[in-house]
Amino acid sequence: MLGAAGITSMEEKVYRALLRSPSASPSSIARTVGHSTNEVRLTLSTLEDKGLVSRPTGKTKRVVPAPPDIAIEALLLQRQEELQRARLSIAGLVEAYRTSEQEPSARDLVEVVTGSQALRHRFEQLQRSAQREVLMFVKPPYATPSDQNDTELTLLTRGIRFRAIYDRDALDLPNGMQEIEQYIRAGEEARVVGSLPMKLAIADRTIAIVPMLPHQSAIDPGGALVHPCGLLDALIALFETLWNDATPLELSPKGNVVGGQSSVLSDDDTRLLALLLSGLTDQAIANQLGLSLRTVQRRVQHLMGLARANNRMQLGWYASQKGWA
Repeated sequence: MLGAAGITSMEEKVYRALLRSPSASPSSIARTVGHSTNEVRLTLSTLEDKGLVSRPTGKTKRVVPAPPDIAIEALLLQRQEELQRARLSIAGLVEAYRTSEQEPSARDLVEVVTGSQALRHRFEQLQRSAQREVLMFVKPPYATPSDQNDTELTLLTRGIRFRAIYDRDALDLPNGMQEIEQYIRAGEEARVVGSLPMKLAIADRTIAIVPMLPHQSAIDPGGALVHPCGLLDALIALFETLWNDATPLELSPKGNVVGGQSSVLSDDDTRLLALLLSGLTDQAIANQLGLSLRTVQRRVQHLMGLARANNRMQLGWYASQKGWA
């Protein structure tokens, strides 16, 4: 019962026996507690060191127990002081722990991923870890000819926000516009720029995956997972900068991807203008719309006439001012 005061079980037995019989000899106490006389003598010495017994002056070997309320209280106060000193030292230990073990190293901030299967697996994990938003740069080449992201379609139904910036080359692929249409129809916010520097995916602004090489082939990809650090902040800032400058892609009432709604232009003209402002060549636009090159050029001239523009640059400025794109 007195362990909190630093008194062992043996010391407590001897001390209690001495309190009951203050004049008892070591041999008598030994018989009472069931231990040898030598063990009792050693215990009396430790009790004396702790102030629980004292030896009267003179040649007698008899010991006298100290009053419990004074002796044990003194021991408890001593233990409290020791505990307080230990408590004060915790702050220094915590600080040392945080600055050494918990401080991430450079290798902890960027994790290298090699192999197409591993890269696709990590991309899948990144998307499914998102609780709020996924940001993406979409840029060919893809790992497979038809690299449909079924995970995105599923997460969109759960309320996860997806913002995607497409490289212009993605629109020029066979069925490129049709694939983008299904994502927008599912809720993706999509925009397009002339050229993206790389592929990119960011989940909840806490982790990103990027290619190791900017122009590597899709056959033997390598990537890096970037955890919270200055590099991740830079990637997020890059996305937001390009997002603000990119051309929005939306769905017309007919379900086609266009660069914005217009009360002046037909749906077909609006879609053609969106492709034109995205930087596609006339031939690429003709391929996307299933028209001849001459028809595309004729309709571009028609748009320039509506805008009273002398060149395509003026057409782009006018379309922006009038909300055509």
